[in-house]
Amino acid sequence: MSKASERLLAILGGALAVVCISLLIGVIVLRTLRGAGPVEEGTSETPLARVRTGTELVAIYVTSSTCPASRDANLKPSLRSIRRQLANQAISEGKRLVWMGVALDQTPEEGIEFLKPYGPFDEILAGGSWLNTGSIDFLLRGKPGQLSTPQLIILERDIVAEKTTLSVTPDRLLMRKVGASSINAFAVDFDSESNHQP
Repeated sequence: MSKASERLLAILGGALAVVCISLLIGVIVLRTLRGAGPVEEGTSETPLARVRTGTELVAIYVTSSTCPASRDANLKPSLRSIRRQLANQAISEGKRLVWMGVALDQTPEEGIEFLKPYGPFDEILAGGSWLNTGSIDFLLRGKPGQLSTPQLIILERDIVAEKTTLSVTPDRLLMRKVGASSINAFAVDFDSESNHQP
């Protein structure tokens, strides 16, 4: 085989490799643009297919490891009690409970570590101090509130899930408790109210 033929084969081989890689990238981009997520082994469902229409009850615990009030010893049992009561309420009302932790620490690592004893959480936003996405959405812009930690915010939202679309109503603020004493008192009141229901 001549050197010219070898060069031509090398060029064609390289071009074929570029075409194959381009096609693969094109398939990945199309799947992403169409909203197709990864398919789990043994199923044909994408994550969107698992989202259900209904109402979510969203409890957001906002805290910071640098806040002395966030270290109140009664907060852990109070939050466990509130979570249990909200879960029972959500079940009885046919809603889904989402338990969210927002740590206003400088780094995500510090915030996540501080949140661990208050969980488990369905979602966590940590790091960024007062410019954390959770702070912006739940304290500064979307649902403005007092710039103080700890806080417990309870929202409600409706989800409409169809085959290829998902819509979410704006959050409705149901309650906000600011400060450890307020959260602890709410836990006691919420627990006693729940125990007196028939």
